Amino acid sequence: MNGLTLLLVGFVGGLLAGVSPCVLPVLPVVLMGGAAGPSGGATGDGATTTVSRARPVAIVAGLALSFALITLFGTLLLAALHLPASLLRWLGLGALVLVGLAMLVPQLEQLLDRAFAKIPQRNITDKGSGTLSGFVLGLALGAVFVPCAGPVLAAIAVAGATGTIGAETVLLTVAFAAGVSIPLLAFALAGSRISTRVRGFQRHQRLVRGVAGVLVIALAVALTFDVTGAIQRRIPDYTKSIAEPLQAKITVPVAAGNGSLRTCQEAAFTGVDNGLADCGPAPEFTDISQWIGGGPLTMSQLRGNVVLIDFWAYSCINCQRSLPHVEAWWKRYESSGLRVIGVHTPEYAFEHDAGNVAASAKKQGLTFPLAIDNGYGTWKAYQNVAWPAGYLVDAGLLQTMVQWGGINPFLARLGSFIAAATATWWLNRCFTFRVGSQASAGEWMRYVTTMVLGGLVNYGAYAALLLWLPLAMRQPWLGVAFGSLAGMAVNYYTSSRFVFAR
Repeated sequence: MNGLTLLLVGFVGGLLAGVSPCVLPVLPVVLMGGAAGPSGGATGDGATTTVSRARPVAIVAGLALSFALITLFGTLLLAALHLPASLLRWLGLGALVLVGLAMLVPQLEQLLDRAFAKIPQRNITDKGSGTLSGFVLGLALGAVFVPCAGPVLAAIAVAGATGTIGAETVLLTVAFAAGVSIPLLAFALAGSRISTRVRGFQRHQRLVRGVAGVLVIALAVALTFDVTGAIQRRIPDYTKSIAEPLQAKITVPVAAGNGSLRTCQEAAFTGVDNGLADCGPAPEFTDISQWIGGGPLTMSQLRGNVVLIDFWAYSCINCQRSLPHVEAWWKRYESSGLRVIGVHTPEYAFEHDAGNVAASAKKQGLTFPLAIDNGYGTWKAYQNVAWPAGYLVDAGLLQTMVQWGGINPFLARLGSFIAAATATWWLNRCFTFRVGSQASAGEWMRYVTTMVLGGLVNYGAYAALLLWLPLAMRQPWLGVAFGSLAGMAVNYYTSSRFVFAR
């Protein structure tokens, strides 16, 4: 991808993130932060102080700067210094509380401005003060700012966490930060414009600053207890349809292979419906540091089951929206052979903490096994590009015959049926009917014939129930259950009378 295209993709991705539901919790703070004037408030002669024109820009600049640096280098820095993974997030929350208190206590804001002032002769009691405290507010917001984990942000986060930061990643980060800053700056400037033009704001500037301070502190508390996440989960992602075409435009490190998995991803992420396409053999779980709720597991252990591999991160709002559905599939179809494996690959440094992952999983009611992919080994093996992402792995011989044997899928399906029929024939004659006579080719052929008949009855019963019963059309599993029972009855009857009759 050339530099111009990279900048454009990053900018559009950031712009979409800036107007997505994921940023709604910080918008009131940005708006009121821009409206919150200097520490002086109204003067004794009736004049009013004005908000620094630079304050809204300082807020957004601080947010963009800290968010970009933490996303790119936060994980590497904490790992190099052997510091807790959640340290930066807690520092950001603490800074939010400090700035909120400064808005409530003018003397504290003056101290904050003095501490960060770079120009010694600057008069901190000047009518346009508050710019530096606005910048600090932005820095704090950037440390806790978690927009939707789209493909652009995923590429940046993975590069930062794995130490693969190159010129392209830096360009993408700068473009993303510029894009996400535009809508936030519009809100901050709107707040500033309101405060300077509406007389009510000028007369009650101290009250406005107090409300802004309380709002900032409330945001810190809400982020601490994930109240914002609960709100965001209930808001549909209205930018999804616009963002999807960007998915296939992002270049990320991929594992060596035949490219079929990448082809499937590009088709899926760009909205092309190829049905259940052949995407190659499922990669093995790689570099899993810990298992929660089961495991350790391997793909070879799961052979014979339909397996759903779900990539997620616990602070990703879209992941939180999808996980209840994944859990429902797991509970409904586990008895039918479905296995669900959640692969938690962190987006931010604080998500490397397995304790946080376990707590989030418990809070969301997840009961399927979770693999902690802090090293991004499994992420890279699947050539993944975004959160959330699911990969469905089918069972048995069919995939092996198609992928590794180069056999036509229709012939492969016939071969897999014969193999399955042969296996069940042997199990039935040894354990179900306990046939003492020697096995023969004629017996095997009769059994295969009865299996075909049972399969036809199975599908016929399924189709009939769907056509005759409206409820079954809405709940197809009823047809599957009815057809399976009918097919089993036919198979048992014909096997006992015509195949294994004594």
